[in-house]
Amino acid sequence: MKNQTNSESLMKEWESYFVNWLTAGGYAKTTIESYQKTLKPFWKFLLAKGLQSVEEITTADIVDYQVKLIDYVSPETGKKLSSWSHKARLVSIMSWCQCLYKSGRIAANPTAGIEFNRPSYKLPMLPTSRQIQKLLSMPDLTTLRGVRDRTILEVFWSSGPRVSEILSITCRDVDLGEGLLHIKHGKGDRPRVVPLGKGACLWLEHYLQKVRPTLIRKGQPSSHHVFLSGYGLKLNVSNIPRRLVRPLQKAGYAPDPKLWRTLEKAKIKELLKSLDTNDPIDLRDCSMIELFCQTDLSIRELSELSLERLDKMSLDIKSLSSYLANVRPLLASGQLRQKKAEDILFLNTKGQPIAPRQWQGQHALYIAKAGLSKRFSPHSFRHVLATEMLKAGADLRYVQEMLGHEDLTTTQQYTHIIKEELKRVHRRTHPREQLPLAPVIYGGSHEITRYL
Repeated sequence: MKNQTNSESLMKEWESYFVNWLTAGGYAKTTIESYQKTLKPFWKFLLAKGLQSVEEITTADIVDYQVKLIDYVSPETGKKLSSWSHKARLVSIMSWCQCLYKSGRIAANPTAGIEFNRPSYKLPMLPTSRQIQKLLSMPDLTTLRGVRDRTILEVFWSSGPRVSEILSITCRDVDLGEGLLHIKHGKGDRPRVVPLGKGACLWLEHYLQKVRPTLIRKGQPSSHHVFLSGYGLKLNVSNIPRRLVRPLQKAGYAPDPKLWRTLEKAKIKELLKSLDTNDPIDLRDCSMIELFCQTDLSIRELSELSLERLDKMSLDIKSLSSYLANVRPLLASGQLRQKKAEDILFLNTKGQPIAPRQWQGQHALYIAKAGLSKRFSPHSFRHVLATEMLKAGADLRYVQEMLGHEDLTTTQQYTHIIKEELKRVHRRTHPREQLPLAPVIYGGSHEITRYL
């Protein structure tokens, strides 16, 4: 148990140091989260080998981990890592070791000299114009959500932003007069300006005038519900069970909220120690769990519980009193969220910013409804946009700027797609390719090698 505690504390120290270093370097939040996710298995690998400090890491350890990655089979998919996933993990390790070396925590960089094969690029899903038009027609334009989604799809098709970029756009980033979209937080936090087509501008104007004001009104903070989200809204019925079972899962219990009511007080107190009551959200969850344990309220009743009804219950729960006095006012103000809903362009039906997973789920529904391939992801708009522009004669560097690629080689991959398509068209349409092949017979008198 002591060794396990030491390992956990070492991992937390390594992670905290690296996150602070990346933050100071201006790395995007998504990049930092990606590094954290891919580095944790590597850190566990090092600790399992008995390493006690970063000074003990050697090139041999990196190579051993490379070998492990080659043989690794995902328990979820039953497949080995793709070459791109392999590369992503090694890039994370190299960045961490570079951090340690530059900050003087290690004398030499153990990843120096280590190379990995460049992953092979697979031809992406390239939808046809007809398929894109079919997808654009899927949202129900008689609903607020449908008009919003049609507008999002039009912007995807017109300007080729990434999912994270389009969902973080603010109203001030849209210039309908000039037909321009300012993407201020692109990949690597690099800003760029991209054109908006006439169709996208038309839908954006309609959305801003007719739909978004209604969505904003739906996102007004709750003045009477007890348990609020970080945006100040009533905590959703579907979210409450996930919040209730977190401490149970950490302790190895089944994720069933009803288990709380079968446990003894001492055990409940012990499990609640896994929540940090200095954190506003954890304190809210702690007070909600204690209330759930001491009453017969259902999940729905917890969600709908009003301050007026709570006053009549005459409960003495310390964490609940602390939550009501110190945390609920903060949640009601919406101050826990960096980006206020009133700034974000595209909002969900509760008047709040759309999460990337929310949009990916919505996109999947439209794909299924249209009967299109599951490979047609939101990113496919970028693939087809780049390919069609290059085929029409656009300069490679213009496409690079529009898509926000840091490296020109990333954009050049689309020239390979065009070459492959040209070869397919040539095989299918050239008259010589339609004729049967005859055996090649040399009838001359000289050795053929003399002319090679």
